[in-house]
Amino acid sequence: MDEGWTTVKGRHRRPKNTKSAPSSLLSPATRTVPHLEVTEMKDEYNTVLRKFMKSTSYHIIRTIAWEFTLNAEQIPITKAICLGIGTFDPSDGSLAIKQKAHKQLAAFLVMVEELEIPSLTKPQQLEKHTGGHIECIFQEPMFTPGDISFLNEMGHRVVESPVGSEAVDSQTFLYGVHLYKDIYSMSLQGELPAVFVGTGWDAWSEYVFKTPFRTSF
Repeated sequence: MDEGWTTVKGRHRRPKNTKSAPSSLLSPATRTVPHLEVTEMKDEYNTVLRKFMKSTSYHIIRTIAWEFTLNAEQIPITKAICLGIGTFDPSDGSLAIKQKAHKQLAAFLVMVEELEIPSLTKPQQLEKHTGGHIECIFQEPMFTPGDISFLNEMGHRVVESPVGSEAVDSQTFLYGVHLYKDIYSMSLQGELPAVFVGTGWDAWSEYVFKTPFRTSF
């Protein structure tokens, strides 16, 4: 995962055209193993989550999310959009791919949970920014029907591309790690999100925006 959060300001900054993802990478591969049951995905996620909660990364992420709320403007975050998390049921049964997706899911939901913490535990000035339910929306072209059912049963919503990217606004927590530049461009072409977690800003901002964001951290 990337180390920091980037707080973004402003609206309606238009990105330059960027290279699209190869179509071959968006096409489903031939399946060589049976599909997982939703119950199996839940078991695998819970195993990853338990291990993650014992890690240093877990506590660092919670601290970063807490520090963000302490410095946030009075704009409520009402939805969290997760892009390109990967499939929990890869066509070849790859353990590494499954674990990566589950780790990303765990990290994303930990951040959402921190942003949802009731404002009674935070300074009064944060009441308008945190403490309410945050809808979680997932967009991933490689999702299987089982992936979708897994997330639906957790209470989250899955949408097709580009619905999630186009839903980003100033009240959004946007999460997308190591995505193609055209996905970032599509997601950031309108109102900028309240919070963005993704590939390091310095790695690609000069190619996407004429005017850079004002960053923190």
